[in-house]
Amino acid sequence: MANYYQFLATEANPFNWIQVVPLMSPEVQEKMGYDHAGRLETSLMMAAYPETVQMEYVNLHSPWYTREAGRASRDWGFKTIEMIVSYLVELVSENKNREKCSR
Repeated sequence: MANYYQFLATEANPFNWIQVVPLMSPEVQEKMGYDHAGRLETSLMMAAYPETVQMEYVNLHSPWYTREAGRASRDWGFKTIEMIVSYLVELVSENKNREKCSR
């Protein structure tokens, strides 16, 4: 147990290999918004899994976080997915370049 914390700081610790990356950059979140069961999430589902979206259940008098779901569209979902993928590709590319430079 005496070496436990020293081990945690080494490259041998697999938890040092894991990096949590947000799905959306702050810029994407600011441009597209962020919500739960509102315009953004509903649009993403309309683009990715349209068969799961039942717009007839949208209620403009529902809880505040879902009221914007009525403004959802597949187009908004596809635009958001495109921005998310571009952001993630950029992150992966930056990481690959960083690894090449460190060798």
